Amino acid sequence: MHVSAKNSGDWPWPNPAAASPTNPTGMYAVRLAYRWLREDGSLAGEYPTRADLPVSVPPGGTATFTIKVIAPPSPGKYQLQFDLVEELVTWFEGKGNPKLLVPVTVE
Repeated sequence: MHVSAKNSGDWPWPNPAAASPTNPTGMYAVRLAYRWLREDGSLAGEYPTRADLPVSVPPGGTATFTIKVIAPPSPGKYQLQFDLVEELVTWFEGKGNPKLLVPVTVE
């Protein structure tokens, strides 16, 4: 799945190499992650899958992430929530940024 996001902030989003040049493990890098929510909004599952930025994204720039999404094991109606995370710092949603919610029916 491909998800695009625009950096509307005033600092660059670092990829793993730029976030910590001496230890490019992804600490402090900006990544895309997802969670599954039930119809009532409760958390149905969080997956450790993250998508890295291939290059850092400057303010005003756009990034396209490629991420593999794994469906919940139980059939039902869900919302697939995408959000950006600065590793070891915060989820962007926690700072007031909008998240992407996609309605999904798992059969």
